[in-house]
Amino acid sequence: MSSRLIYTKQAFFICTVLVVAFPIWPIRWAAGFIVLWFSTSIISLILNGKKDWTKNLALLLLFASLFLYYAVSFLFVEMPEGSIHYLERSLSLLVFPLGFYFVDPGFQKKQRNWLLLTFELASFVLTAYIAFDTIPIIVKHWDKVKMGTEFSWAFRYHVENLIKIHPTYLSLFLLFSVFLKMHRLVERDMAQPWWDVSWNAFQMALMLLCSLLLSSRGPLIAFGVALLVYFIQVNWKRTIIGLAAALPIVALLFINVPAISGRFSELTDANRTNQEKELNSVSIRFEIFKCTSEILSDHWLLGVGIGNVQPALDDCYVNNGKEELRKMQFNTHNQYAHVWMANGLPGLIIFILMLGIPLYLSIRKRDIPYQVFLLMVGICFFTENLLDRQHGVVFFAFFNTLFAFHLISPIKR
Repeated sequence: MSSRLIYTKQAFFICTVLVVAFPIWPIRWAAGFIVLWFSTSIISLILNGKKDWTKNLALLLLFASLFLYYAVSFLFVEMPEGSIHYLERSLSLLVFPLGFYFVDPGFQKKQRNWLLLTFELASFVLTAYIAFDTIPIIVKHWDKVKMGTEFSWAFRYHVENLIKIHPTYLSLFLLFSVFLKMHRLVERDMAQPWWDVSWNAFQMALMLLCSLLLSSRGPLIAFGVALLVYFIQVNWKRTIIGLAAALPIVALLFINVPAISGRFSELTDANRTNQEKELNSVSIRFEIFKCTSEILSDHWLLGVGIGNVQPALDDCYVNNGKEELRKMQFNTHNQYAHVWMANGLPGLIIFILMLGIPLYLSIRKRDIPYQVFLLMVGICFFTENLLDRQHGVVFFAFFNTLFAFHLISPIKR
């Protein structure tokens, strides 16, 4: 291997480190690092000279298929002005698979672990910054913390304004980082210095507490389910012991900190709230689901086009007398429904295959971090349009591609 190619691969890895730290970068910086990363992959391809183009081609086509379907739909469906921005936001679904396809054979296992550590560090830095900013406020206004849902919403809005990341996405980042740290401790059977174990435990506790205060139900439920599946695979006896120990702690948090339990109480209050013609985050979803069902019943085969989903929903809100939902332009809050509505049944099938095939491979090859990642995003897709924002697209496209290409072409060193 030539020295130029070695340096190029090192540069590619450094650019990947910059990309994986995307939670702490402003959106423009993150976009710039992705462009730099992709440019480095092209340079590496050129310097390599020879490449087996059939290797990993099926994986590339699988992961890029949804974006390609989006792009082709522009040729056949009339799109409203400005819909090209949706295609731009989805570009990571093509860029990351293409970049990893160009750079072959990829990263060593040690390098992948460094990338995961970088993401964990970025998530913890965000958490520490939030804690530094909000703890004095919480202490000063402790009585208001007991106001439950009101505090929860105030905390969510404050954090989103502070770091410019939607609470659902932030919670997903933090909880996935918590799992990665926990998995590393379990994998090594806690055979680390006490100070290292303590430091990792502190980071996990702080990120978990922040996630609980953010009260994003989808990521928390997804994390719980993924954690249960994980521990059953690792050791079912420990799972029972862990659940027995964790449930009382969780119960105490819900009983004594209404700011955490407030948002979950909306699940039981949804029916009463709906009858009183008032809206909360759950009853709003009932109205969204109603309109989503109506639109899909008329356009179940080919959809309405990726640029026409929101206008179709807005028209339905107005027809159903929910003008407030039209003003807020609520999306489907379900990624599967959004893909189906946008691109019809073929698009939905492609999307499910993008998740289902990697999940099957990760189970067969026992890549537990990949399994947990797919479970968490797969469950969150039921309650959120994670691919509607840049943070969600980058998170999903990067890690899905990184795990998959490492799974197919691993380097053990």
